[in-house]
Amino acid sequence: MKRADAERWLTFILQALVENYEEYKDYNTTTPQSDYGENLHLLLDFLRLKAGYQRHAWRLRPLVLVHQTLARLSRADLAVSWQEAFEVLTRDLAEQYLAKLVELEKQHGMRLGTVADLVQERFVKPLALDRLCALIEPAMLEAGEPEAQKAFMRLQRDLEPFTSCPAGVGLDVPQWLRLLGQEVQAVRASQTALGVLAEGLLQVPQIDVTLDQVRAQLENWEGTSEEQKP
Repeated sequence: MKRADAERWLTFILQALVENYEEYKDYNTTTPQSDYGENLHLLLDFLRLKAGYQRHAWRLRPLVLVHQTLARLSRADLAVSWQEAFEVLTRDLAEQYLAKLVELEKQHGMRLGTVADLVQERFVKPLALDRLCALIEPAMLEAGEPEAQKAFMRLQRDLEPFTSCPAGVGLDVPQWLRLLGQEVQAVRASQTALGVLAEGLLQVPQIDVTLDQVRAQLENWEGTSEEQKP
């Protein structure tokens, strides 16, 4: 192999490790395979699976944003219905990734909790997290009203699936907990005098979109998408 080619591939590998540092830490601390440098390709196989999953998750992002909007508008009933339809839509694709994960774990004799947790989300866990984030502000507003705790009780109930099944390998704060923390900080900032002023000055003009226009955009999006296979 020429020196230039070796440099290019080494640069590619190092960039992959830097961009997926959580998975590298997982590999380096929880698998015996990491004791041998020639096994690094095993980690790259798992990173390839992760990249494929994230690519499909990105293509599904418009549907996730619809759910997020419903949750932010306090339409929890519609948000749940949207998630159920979304789960049906992505079920086959999620099963393909789960099967590929099992195959990789069996082939390489190792398990990466960070990658497994991601694939086991089956594309729908972020939707449940969106509803949790939407409950943060009303729950915080109820804090000064002990008799009105509906939002807080819903938040506590919806948190149970997340707290009962810990994610990750215990090296870092789980991503869902960090997102909730960021939401708390955002709500606190929005309630300051500066936040209220900024919200009034920096509002983006709203544009009405008809149902036919939405359908046309969705048809175009579906027509230009690639085949949904890992």
